Amino acid sequence: MVDQVIAEYTVPEGYVLMPKALTAENGAKAALVGEFTILHEVTCSGCAYDEADEDCEVCGGEIEYTERVAVPWDVIKDIYAAAVKACGTATGPGAAQQPAATEDSERLEFMLAKHRTVVVELLPSHGDIGKYAIYVEEGFMRDKQYPSVLFPAISALRSDDVAFKKAKLDAIDAAIAVQGAN
Repeated sequence: MVDQVIAEYTVPEGYVLMPKALTAENGAKAALVGEFTILHEVTCSGCAYDEADEDCEVCGGEIEYTERVAVPWDVIKDIYAAAVKACGTATGPGAAQQPAATEDSERLEFMLAKHRTVVVELLPSHGDIGKYAIYVEEGFMRDKQYPSVLFPAISALRSDDVAFKKAKLDAIDAAIAVQGAN
């Protein structure tokens, strides 16, 4: 019995045990703040306003220069939380075997961000049965399209059709999943 319990909590090859969240209390903040930087293009305000100055201490007369900026702590925590959500598994008694269902509030927040909308498009039919492609588009100019969910075109769509509503929710969930993976 003891061996079974120990085997249940051993860490598989290629994995490590990590906390669910990064905090100052578990030492993550001290270990990670200032460790990550990104390159940021900047225009020298002095040389861009007047004229390029070869003796400028900021840009050396180049007007535009690249500076390293530390990734903020809240961004590091957000990235880590997304990784835990996408890759984390819970083991042991009472652990959920299926991913948690998407909450309506999460769907609403996702749709309200970045001018997202659900699109229902009738695809050309092959034979007697056509299909609708239901997907989420993003951006004011609808410049990004998420993967579609197919829905059979049995008859005219009705907004009160339960299966049609579920297909729309599935399309939003698919978009959320893709966004979380990126």
